[in-house]
Amino acid sequence: TGVVPFVALLLLQQRRPVAGRALLVTGPGCPGHSLCRSNVQEQTRRQVALLNATAQDLFSLYLKCQGEPFSSDTDRLCNPSGIFFPAFRVNRTSERKEVMVAMYKLFAFLNASLGNITRDQEELNPTAKELLDRLHNTTKT
Repeated sequence: TGVVPFVALLLLQQRRPVAGRALLVTGPGCPGHSLCRSNVQEQTRRQVALLNATAQDLFSLYLKCQGEPFSSDTDRLCNPSGIFFPAFRVNRTSERKEVMVAMYKLFAFLNASLGNITRDQEELNPTAKELLDRLHNTTKT
């Protein structure tokens, strides 16, 4: 559950590496933004909650904009074999640094994948304004 639909969205696209960046905790880059008022772990928790809350709707909109066969045959098209999602081998006993590094790798992967999907959709579906707006907003998170 949770980010599973979000991951399925990533599986439909090619992935190319791009740089990821953390949110500023304070300063002019975060005026009044609630994600920037807390420590990094709290920011991360909020980002994951936001991604979970919006993933299914974004995935459904993405499939709708792609048309057939994507909108009706997702089980076959979203076969995860050969996908190299970053490992997340940490638990409650892991050192804080180890957890932060694993989370950074995961978010960098998601950010890169969404950036690639957004760029591809700008070329493939330039008139899908709602989809493009939501993809841009998701990568801003």
